[in-house]
Amino acid sequence: MKILFDLECTQPSFSGKRHGAGIYGEIVLRKLCERNVPVVAFYDSAKWLNPEMEKIVTDSPEATLVDRHGKPLQEVFNQSGADRLFSALPVPETLSVKTPRTIGVIHGLRTLELKPDKYFTNYPHTFYQWLRHMAERIIGPAIRKKRCNDYIALLGHDMVVVSNHTAAALRVWLPESAKRIVPVFYSPNTVSDAELSPAVIDGRKYILMVSGNRWEKNVLRAVMAIEKLFDKGLLPDLHVNITGLKKLGDLRYRFRHPERFSALGYVSDEDLGRLYRDAYMFIYPSINEGFGYPPLEAMSKSIPVAASAVCSIPEVCGDAALYFNPYDIEEIANRIVQLADPAMHRNMAERGRKRYEFIRRQQDKDLEALADYICK
Repeated sequence: MKILFDLECTQPSFSGKRHGAGIYGEIVLRKLCERNVPVVAFYDSAKWLNPEMEKIVTDSPEATLVDRHGKPLQEVFNQSGADRLFSALPVPETLSVKTPRTIGVIHGLRTLELKPDKYFTNYPHTFYQWLRHMAERIIGPAIRKKRCNDYIALLGHDMVVVSNHTAAALRVWLPESAKRIVPVFYSPNTVSDAELSPAVIDGRKYILMVSGNRWEKNVLRAVMAIEKLFDKGLLPDLHVNITGLKKLGDLRYRFRHPERFSALGYVSDEDLGRLYRDAYMFIYPSINEGFGYPPLEAMSKSIPVAASAVCSIPEVCGDAALYFNPYDIEEIANRIVQLADPAMHRNMAERGRKRYEFIRRQQDKDLEALADYICK
């Protein structure tokens, strides 16, 4: 047995330098290397590669790193001597490779579940993203039909999913093609043991939000809710930190209290860990998630969470978050005020840490099961 491993999917994409599927892929590769599974990991030398991944492959006696820049993936597979291909984010080229077994991960059905949103134009976008959004508004049903066909193509291979929500979404959107039971393995834990020291939340005075540059993360509605609270003299001591957003002006929204908001842009994994650790509360207004790492990462630091009551978020967060309708600005504001109450704040901090520990046990179990599944 030898696995051709898609390390290219861990490299920067339209979602950013670091993204959930990429982190997922890194963790799976680390697990396979720990087991000394024969792996040929391919990447593209024209893109940034996490140095830790290069070291993990180099240090593993059964792993090899291959630069596929400019090479057809079929050629890379043929030369690798592998008998299977694994990708944490399969794309059409991945699926076109002739191989005895292609294993991939479906992280969610975002392209089907997400509908056009009136605040889309308030976020920074590439020309292609603008074009795709306009097409969605004009010929949405036809586009969704094509996307259904894309998922059907995925299900023609050996796919796994990251949450029960995604497994159910496949049955809703693709009832005929999803008759085969698709295995559910929770997305693996992203928090190291070294990061699990108790958070110090007394005196911390900022609200944290992440991925402020991505419209599906819906940060703008939460910003508008917080501004309403500032207008009324509520949350007098709290600042707001937003990652992913290079500058406040990128939101195309006139801030009434700009001095109380900071756009931090891209932050490293280490800096993000510190931001979680020192936050007073974490707000996650996302309108679509296949799993949803950020609330769980905040809970690992005992940071209270208010989050959207949609998709996989309630499945992952359980009773350890205050939930809101992500499209209702007043309801978001209501939950933030509730979370700022000292008694509720302490209660949700305690619940969050317990929930993280519960989900982590499942994640660790599922990671081992996923490695077994890939190698079987």
